[in-house]
Amino acid sequence: MTSPAPGAPEPIDHPAVHAASHAADAMYLIEEDGTILWANAAAHDLVRSPAGALPGQNLYLRLSDAELELALQGLALIELGIPTRPAVYHPICDDGTTRPAEVIATRAPGEPTRLVVSARPADHAQWVIDEFVRLVSDGPTDAVIDRALAEIVAPWPGHIASVLVRHSGERGFDRVIGPLSAEVADAITAVAAGPWHDALSTGETRTASIETLSGSVAAGALGEFRRCFAVPLPLEVPEACLVLWERHGAAVEMTTFWRQAPTLMILSSALRQEELLRELRLAASTDRLTGLRNRAGLEEAMLNVTAPTVGVLAIDLDGFKEINDTHGHRAGDDVLVEIARRLSAAVRASDVTARVGGDEMLALCDGATMAELATIADRFLTSLDDPIPVRANHPTSAEPIDLLVSASIGLGLGDRTDLDHLLGAVDLALYRAKRDGGARWSAAEDDAPLPEP
Repeated sequence: MTSPAPGAPEPIDHPAVHAASHAADAMYLIEEDGTILWANAAAHDLVRSPAGALPGQNLYLRLSDAELELALQGLALIELGIPTRPAVYHPICDDGTTRPAEVIATRAPGEPTRLVVSARPADHAQWVIDEFVRLVSDGPTDAVIDRALAEIVAPWPGHIASVLVRHSGERGFDRVIGPLSAEVADAITAVAAGPWHDALSTGETRTASIETLSGSVAAGALGEFRRCFAVPLPLEVPEACLVLWERHGAAVEMTTFWRQAPTLMILSSALRQEELLRELRLAASTDRLTGLRNRAGLEEAMLNVTAPTVGVLAIDLDGFKEINDTHGHRAGDDVLVEIARRLSAAVRASDVTARVGGDEMLALCDGATMAELATIADRFLTSLDDPIPVRANHPTSAEPIDLLVSASIGLGLGDRTDLDHLLGAVDLALYRAKRDGGARWSAAEDDAPLPEP
């Protein structure tokens, strides 16, 4: 434990101190009035303070007046037994600068008059904002946002949160996302001059009582609420605004909270869950060696075929077993990675490429013509004229060696409703190309005979 500064409290023996001495997060043990009793090394680093200098100081004096108001409101919530969530503060460092930090406070175990405050640099705040921008801009994310909104307001009885989105740049909003009834959502979009309009035009939080909203129909539908807080979100297209609705009789007023720290709170847990789910989905559908889709990913792509006809190229390397036997599996892996790269370069941007076996790859070309398939096959075969550098397993050869690799290709065009038949026909064409010496492509023929077993 660090030595206290002159005049600081004596070192204390507390379970929270022992548990947090070497924690990566900044940890403070403080009195309710803000006096710091103990701080770990990370806490000193957070505010750029010399070791041992913090005990005896008042943590609240490092906050602006507005953030102190937010902190005191958080203490009131703790007193009410309402769970609190991390909020972003900007404590003043010893060098006079401020540093954004995500902070949460809890009662010290067995110490009803003392608090344990944990904090970490809020460098990931921009990640949350960027992720929100990406989700709202790029896809149907209402379900994700719904989960996040429910997560945000769960500790605040009497409140509902929603997100309003508009793409047109006009006053009207395209979508109202959140746990609101259709009647309320329609009423929101009918308001001609609500606080959400002002929040987007000024870039600042706006508050309004429901009685001040324009339109008798809107006011009537929104009558279950007493006021709302509109927080603009850092989006250009589409424009979006977070609106907190406060019901009549809500015990906790959230004005300060939503004015000071809205963006970091938005979607944090739901977005992290969604990011993990995306990574899991990607891992489940991607071949780890080549980065192409695997069979599961290919089947998913087949379900998304939209054109009446679809083209398929099936590719099998000539003599790949000999490469593994002669130069080792590391060389074989190098070949597969490079073949995947050249195949991806040969197909159209909209085509899907997959590795469906050891050295078997496939391209799914939605809406392609036979002429386009032939062009892709020729382009890929031409790319194989260049040797592939590989890492050989020979102990006397530290430098990569160059291998010339050829491939056989079967290609075909068929109805998207009968992909199984098309894949079978393309496999026969691939077999024919390989039987004829390889390093070529062959087109599928419906009446081609099955190969002898």
